[in-house]
Amino acid sequence: MEKYRRVYDSVDYALNTVSRQCPSETKNLKDKMHAVKSIEKRLDKEKENLTKKFEVEDPIILKFNNEKDLIPPSKIILDLELENLKINENILIDKPINLFIKGPEKIAIIGDNGVGKTTLLKIIYEKIKEKDFKIGYMSQNYEDLLLSYKSPLKYLTKSYKKEELDKVYTYLGSLKFKKEEMDREISSLSGGEKAKIFYSKMVLDNDEILILDEPTRNISPFSLDSFIEALNSYKGAIIAISHDRKFIKNVFDKIYLLTKNGLKEIVKEEIE
Repeated sequence: MEKYRRVYDSVDYALNTVSRQCPSETKNLKDKMHAVKSIEKRLDKEKENLTKKFEVEDPIILKFNNEKDLIPPSKIILDLELENLKINENILIDKPINLFIKGPEKIAIIGDNGVGKTTLLKIIYEKIKEKDFKIGYMSQNYEDLLLSYKSPLKYLTKSYKKEELDKVYTYLGSLKFKKEEMDREISSLSGGEKAKIFYSKMVLDNDEILILDEPTRNISPFSLDSFIEALNSYKGAIIAISHDRKFIKNVFDKIYLLTKNGLKEIVKEEIE
């Protein structure tokens, strides 16, 4: 395109300065300009087929409180026993579903699309909510929970006391948010920045249990390793649905496969 622009400017200048006394030269220049413009059309077509450049974002670097376990190892998180899995009266899986979780375990649930993973995760969330736990829940449409009309600073601050404001300012600064971004409406931020805000709330709320539905779906490849490292260092329980094999193999203690035959624990080697 740069070469084309130089040629175009050169021919255009010559056309504007050629003497009217040289009609043959004028014709040659007009023919050349026609050829140059045909090159522009070809380049425009090629541009349409080019792969778009990815928006490069800073990695999502979370800093959970790693000083002590958030949940005692003997504490029962969940003792779930279902006769079947259903939405309203629509039965998805006509088999018993059992899941027992104790202490700060990290549990992944995998399975084909449409089998009922999200439905099961919502049931798990509702059951755990009945107990006295601080839960960070990330649904598939988590952006709806962000209160997009608020700024990151207001969304993450509860009391607006100076001590809390300073803490939130410092944390957002560590995630490389500029001051103007902290005061801008969340709706104007990029997908990666929204993900940072959502996970920041889990960190600042000091949640004991994270329940995550496809948490890597909106995380860029540049952030995946640091995200895995953060969840590995997290001292609470994690229950997550994911299709990301690298994420599953590097974070979770136990992996459960959900099929039409029910829920069963599998070993990591069984993951393709």
